Amino acid sequence: MSNLRLIDETTTLTGVSTVNMENVFTSDFDIYLIVGANFMANNSTATGINMRLINSGGATVSTQVYDYAQEVHKGETSKGENYSDNETRIWNVFSGMDNSGQGSGGTIWLYNPTDTDKFTMMTWKSAGQPGGNLRGYNGHCIYPFLEKITGYQIELNEAAGEFLAGGKIRTYGLRVDWCNYNK
Repeated sequence: MSNLRLIDETTTLTGVSTVNMENVFTSDFDIYLIVGANFMANNSTATGINMRLINSGGATVSTQVYDYAQEVHKGETSKGENYSDNETRIWNVFSGMDNSGQGSGGTIWLYNPTDTDKFTMMTWKSAGQPGGNLRGYNGHCIYPFLEKITGYQIELNEAAGEFLAGGKIRTYGLRVDWCNYNK
């Protein structure tokens, strides 16, 4: 039996700029893996594919509360860094996209979302090719509140940005048997 369990699979629809995965985090797991693949744009607006958390009241957390840092690896120039302690979203968790036909995606590890005694934390790696330029991201984020998080939103930061149908978002729970871990 696998310790990684598929909880949810969502496919992007054409013309939307946000996708919500609600009630996917429960007390059954402390660690989650989120895999996103084949994100493409419906229009020519280049945009980052970002993330926001959804709390137990069903509200998307969009205030300036996310603490994050990331490296940006660019195929045509030197790498860069981004960091902030008061962002309204977690930037580029699935890289970026435009309508040039190259897909983007990545993996996110998310920790302790429903534990109100610990901060929700996450790490990610993503890659994409907006405008034909290779972009890779490595990042870390802390949501610095002892609040129960039950879901997340994938969103585009460019107001005119839209997904094309066919992108996949899979959420897995990871069961760790700590009693047998050291055997």
